[in-house]
Amino acid sequence: MNLCYLKDVCITMPEDTAVEGEVGKMTIPGGKFAVAHCELSTDEYEGAWKMLMGGWLPESGYQPDDRLCCELYLNDPKEHPGHKCVVDICMPVKPL
Repeated sequence: MNLCYLKDVCITMPEDTAVEGEVGKMTIPGGKFAVAHCELSTDEYEGAWKMLMGGWLPESGYQPDDRLCCELYLNDPKEHPGHKCVVDICMPVKPL
């Protein structure tokens, strides 16, 4: 069984928004990202990440940067004809 551990959920909000309790605020630094635009079933995420990290990255002239990776979910899979998740997998990179 593959388990997914959710670390953070983010939304865009004004910088001066007040937060308290378990709700925090962070700024995601800008920079260069490799972006894999995918249509995935729930069991295909691991393969997509492996393709990006083990397939594209070694031949790209880039290396991972120390910033956070993220996934941007772009649809409701229930409304997709194949019930797929349309997602951008974003990996921060820097030149070798």
